[in-house]
Amino acid sequence: MKRSTKLIVFMCAVAALSWVVWDLAFGWPPTFRTAGYFRFLEDFKNASVIDGAQQGWSFQGPAGAGVVMSISAPEHMGVVTVKYSDEGKPRELYEYHDYSSPVGLKRSGNILYIHWVETLFRTDHWILAYDLLGRKEIGRRRVAPKDIVDDGANRQ
Repeated sequence: MKRSTKLIVFMCAVAALSWVVWDLAFGWPPTFRTAGYFRFLEDFKNASVIDGAQQGWSFQGPAGAGVVMSISAPEHMGVVTVKYSDEGKPRELYEYHDYSSPVGLKRSGNILYIHWVETLFRTDHWILAYDLLGRKEIGRRRVAPKDIVDDGANRQ
């Protein structure tokens, strides 16, 4: 009985250590490079780059029915926000985690694409698609950095 208990404890320790090593090396959630993943990246790549000043991004535009939206993003560490003139406070489009920094904004029609990174023990790249008129997130993926083409939208 004692030997089997030791074996179970050893197996649990190996499983826990494997989980930690996987998380540190590859991140969570894992990046599954499926057809949907590549379609999402293709939409991002085809969107127009929004130029940002050295102090970050800040711009306004119509959001329909007389509503004006204001989009802002810091140059370094912070979140991208959108404020609609008919709402009281700005919407944070993603949560701040582990030194989150926006590195690129793009737009295709009413869709705003945000590329940001989270860096602590490793750097995770994320892309978010946000419907500006519908006021909702329509996609979010953790992406492999090698799958993102540097076309001037990414400032790292």
